[in-house]
Amino acid sequence: MAAFVVDLRKQRYDLIVDGQGLVKSAIIAWLAKGPVAGFDEKSAKESVVSRFYLDRLNITPTMHAVERLRTLFAYSLGYELNESLPVFGLLCDRPQKKQLFFLHGTTWESKLWPVEYWKQLVNLAEKNGYEVVMTYGNQVERDRATEIAEASARARVLPPMDLSGITEVIAESSGVVSVDTGLGHLANALDKPLIALYSATSPELTGPCGTNQKVIASSSLDCVPCLRRECQYQPGKLNERHPPCFSGSTPQRVFESLQALIKAEKIVK
Repeated sequence: MAAFVVDLRKQRYDLIVDGQGLVKSAIIAWLAKGPVAGFDEKSAKESVVSRFYLDRLNITPTMHAVERLRTLFAYSLGYELNESLPVFGLLCDRPQKKQLFFLHGTTWESKLWPVEYWKQLVNLAEKNGYEVVMTYGNQVERDRATEIAEASARARVLPPMDLSGITEVIAESSGVVSVDTGLGHLANALDKPLIALYSATSPELTGPCGTNQKVIASSSLDCVPCLRRECQYQPGKLNERHPPCFSGSTPQRVFESLQALIKAEKIVK
């Protein structure tokens, strides 16, 4: 840590923008040499961090995370914000395969789509001529991916890979199905046909944005989005087959929605 701080303070910056609004990010911004801009106490995720900033922006807390950051950077750097959809500028030209990438892993138990649903989705993909690939980041995710892959001879678990490798796999896939996880946003940034499965978190705040994606989320429960790591709707752990906020996110609905996006993309191209 000491070496990092020394390296951080080797030069002075014209401006430091803290887009996270967290104590840990504000401390790093404060340690660096230069004026710091960020959200004010009513807008930051952790209000106390506004004290670290020389320039503070007030912004509605209900604004989507992407728009919050775009607005903050435009304000801090003094340029006019383009209100069109964001262009992420990620290019990764790869030969297209009839392959689907399933992103099943997330740190919140309440955001996990049931394993049984993933198995059914794998079978639907196989019946329609697709191969399915998955990856993992830890042993729990590896075990889950292995169990899902056992549902079909055309599903396989990829070895661990870095972000560049995952980017290439996403780019060569026909479509992606993802729970609320960072790699789903990478698929969105690559403009791949994407079905994003939301439950405990709010797609209005942190969902994918663009035209080549669809969010499937529950709207039938008053507790959605609960923003909790563990479901409080029923005692104990989530029911593996039918968690309440995923009741409408059936494999058939997910597959049909993904097929529609893939067909629409082919028409546009």
